[in-house]
Amino acid sequence: MYLDELRRGTKAAPRLAEMTAKAIEQLQHGEKGFFLLVEGGLIDVAEHQNMIKTAFTELYEFEEAIRKARTMTDPSETLIIVTADHDHAVTIPGYLPVNDTIISGCFLIENVLN
Repeated sequence: MYLDELRRGTKAAPRLAEMTAKAIEQLQHGEKGFFLLVEGGLIDVAEHQNMIKTAFTELYEFEEAIRKARTMTDPSETLIIVTADHDHAVTIPGYLPVNDTIISGCFLIENVLN
């Protein structure tokens, strides 16, 4: 489900960048062009669960898919639009040590949950 799980060897699905590349390979054979929607939906899933570290790794995975699409297409013939339909707030229960950042607190909480 998540890139973290892929790195641990517990993820069965291909990476988002791999799926993007395969879709472009298949669609490029048509003469009329194509429309492809690639969704980094696991970012949203991780944020709903307040798993910020995982959300960041999925954001990186989404960036890799965009990079793959850019390298496989001609910018003079291709319009790539990247957008989001909503965002999430970060919830940090409890108190962080004085010198910790919000991000390190999120990582700490996620590590405790996992």
